[in-house]
Amino acid sequence: MGEKDAGKVSWKLVAAMASLCWLFMGVLVTVTLIINWRKMTPSAVNATEYLKIIAPILVTFVGAIFGFLGWGRLKSFDDQIDRLRKELREDIRAEKEELAKAREGLETKLPEEIQRGIIIHGGEQQKRILEEGEKARTALLEQAESLGRETKAQMKDFDDKFNWLKAEGKSGADLERLLNPVTLYDAHKNIEEMFSNKVSASYDAAKRFTIQVIDGKLQGDCNDFHNFAAELARQNLYIEACQVCEAGTSDKLFPENVDLLADWIQFATKLGKYDAVENALAKLMRLAFNLWNWRAYDFTVDYFLDRGNTGEAERYAKQFVENRPNEERAHYSLASVYEQMNNTEKLLSTLRRPVEDGITCPMCANKLADLLSECGQLDEALKYADVAVADLAQEQPSVNYAFVFYRRALICDRICRRERTNNESEKAFAYAQESIGDYDIAIRSRKLTHITHSQAITRKDLLLRFYPQLKSENEPSQEDQLAALVQLLQANSDETEEDE
Repeated sequence: MGEKDAGKVSWKLVAAMASLCWLFMGVLVTVTLIINWRKMTPSAVNATEYLKIIAPILVTFVGAIFGFLGWGRLKSFDDQIDRLRKELREDIRAEKEELAKAREGLETKLPEEIQRGIIIHGGEQQKRILEEGEKARTALLEQAESLGRETKAQMKDFDDKFNWLKAEGKSGADLERLLNPVTLYDAHKNIEEMFSNKVSASYDAAKRFTIQVIDGKLQGDCNDFHNFAAELARQNLYIEACQVCEAGTSDKLFPENVDLLADWIQFATKLGKYDAVENALAKLMRLAFNLWNWRAYDFTVDYFLDRGNTGEAERYAKQFVENRPNEERAHYSLASVYEQMNNTEKLLSTLRRPVEDGITCPMCANKLADLLSECGQLDEALKYADVAVADLAQEQPSVNYAFVFYRRALICDRICRRERTNNESEKAFAYAQESIGDYDIAIRSRKLTHITHSQAITRKDLLLRFYPQLKSENEPSQEDQLAALVQLLQANSDETEEDE
């Protein structure tokens, strides 16, 4: 007999015994009550006594009934357990059969697959290891070659940058001094020297010095800041020049220095950084107009003209003339406003005023000569060209003297052709002589741009075809002129025309 049958017998036995106990107790109680009831007289039996007799009998029979019902429920419970056990055994048997089949398949196929994998993948693995090793060796060789090339390039770059020190007999201490200035004054002198020697490291040094100025590591007075920023601007490093001006005009240094604020306005205008210009102009406006110098007025007017605000430009230019009536640049600044406004009448009258007042004004006179010659008023143009040449006699002329002589040479050249057309040979010869002399001065100055320089040579040669007797004995040959032109291009490649 199994565990299942043993469990069923035990539960049935317990239920049968419980039911028999209840039945035996019920019979016993019933017999006892019946005997007691017979002993009692009928008159003594009331409802209470009757209930006492009947209640145990009823309880006994009810218990017996529930006992038999529990027996039936136990039997149903056993049947359910038997059914579940049977289903579970069938599922387990099916799973065992599937596992057995799978194991038989693996036992058959796995050795073959393993053997084939060892043969195939073993060779591939060895081949792959050899290939990876070769790649690694090639990569290391290429890296070594690359490092060698970079090292050679760095050494060559260093030589290119600093060979000029060796050529000038300078030592490592000179290199240390150039690259590590102590003050802002030293930094300015160093980059000026480096740029003049066309050192390729000049721009890197200038930018590094600028960062040191911003960080406060290089210090100096307001002139040092102005000179350093101007040198940066001459090398077209306008961003760095603006940064130096901004650092110099901070509240801790020189917030009211007119030159630095004017420089800031000029450089930021060239870059189109109008927010920076407004910041500089706001600081400049805190100062009285009589404290402004020509740079402050001139660059402020240029800023408003650059923005197309001719109204504000005119207002500041008039203020410039009012506060500095003897300053040529004040009149020229106002004239530039009227030129942009296409007001020719006010333009000419503004330029004539300083000439008539006897103010030294080569810039205004040269501009007048240019405008009048374009209108065909050659004789009056020549008069102002003569004034411009005469007014060049000053320590720092406001205009490039080469262009002043070139302008007068052009005017005399045109008058010469006019007089030759009118058969005035003597007058034509005199103007030709004066024109060739001015061309010579302009060409030999090497202050013209390379285009204008070539034009001057061409114009002069054309005149000499008509008047070969004016050719100088010391006239340079074409080879000399070509060599001079090459030198001009090297020396003045960064210059712009200043004939305006």
